[in-house]
Amino acid sequence: MIKIHINLLPRDIKDKQKTEKYVFLAIFGIVVFAVLLGGLYAYNTWRIRNAENEVSMLKRQTAKMEAAIQSLKVYEQKLKEVQDKKAILDKAISGQIVWSKTLEELMVVTPSDVSLVSLSGNSDGITFNGQALDINDNPDLGHKPVANWLTQLAKIHPEPEVWLTSSDKQANVINFVSTVKFKKMPMLPAPSNPSGK
Repeated sequence: MIKIHINLLPRDIKDKQKTEKYVFLAIFGIVVFAVLLGGLYAYNTWRIRNAENEVSMLKRQTAKMEAAIQSLKVYEQKLKEVQDKKAILDKAISGQIVWSKTLEELMVVTPSDVSLVSLSGNSDGITFNGQALDINDNPDLGHKPVANWLTQLAKIHPEPEVWLTSSDKQANVINFVSTVKFKKMPMLPAPSNPSGK
């Protein structure tokens, strides 16, 4: 059996229906496209806002770090000033005797059986008047306590030359005079000036 479809609508209405269908599809497509564009715009806006927030946070952190660096520059400057002063002081006292340290070392090296009666010093050295006890009073021992004293004196810095000027034994006591002369430290030459001035 053959079916025949006959459209009794006029051709204008049929064309109008087709046009309405295409218009509807076009409007639907435009709406979908507009929604996609709106979503893309919203996503990009969100990303830009997040990036701006991150940049703002990094700027704050950078400002804090720069403030910390600036506060530390004061200490860097102070360290440089201290190092400069130390260099000047080292240059000023090079080759000189630090008497407080020398006398402290002298106190440490002095044997218990030696007592110093007097001492006098200058830039060349120190002269000691002292007494040493010879408890054993053994003539064979001679002046060994004084020799021990001279050996101990040789340990003082800066490397002294030790001399025994006189030594006299009376009963159990040895009276002696000894001298410590400090070797002259050579003066270091001044650093050359690269500019030639």
